[in-house]
Amino acid sequence: MLESAGKRLRTRTDIGKDIERCLDDLKITHAELAEMLNVSDKTVDRMIGGKGPTTKYASALAKVTGKPESWFKENITWEECGKEEVTSVHFEAKNVTEEDKEFLEKAFAFVERMYKIPDKNLRNKLMENAEKNFEGSMELIELMNGKVS
Repeated sequence: MLESAGKRLRTRTDIGKDIERCLDDLKITHAELAEMLNVSDKTVDRMIGGKGPTTKYASALAKVTGKPESWFKENITWEECGKEEVTSVHFEAKNVTEEDKEFLEKAFAFVERMYKIPDKNLRNKLMENAEKNFEGSMELIELMNGKVS
């Protein structure tokens, strides 16, 4: 195990697992990532398997995933890379009408697309605008349903 002043260093295996999680979250295949990085499928498979170089592609991986470049650099401590815990949120709705289902699918698709935007400032600005529009839409929906007096 690699260590720096008593702290565990991130290995290729650690980074490979993170890349795999990012791909799952973004619904990107190994082949699509290979195309984005302009490398072979085999190179991506090796990176994800913890056997290929990742530091060399850190900048490109950061752009694709929206994660900090340091996430993809080898032999630095977890603290140095600023690794944060990733949280997934899952929703379940029961007895939803077809009309509401269509609305919810669009809303969730929008949120999913928003999180694929690596630039946090741009993403936050777009989310703020969407929130304002969403609040207005909800008031209109409530008025249409006679729920607002």
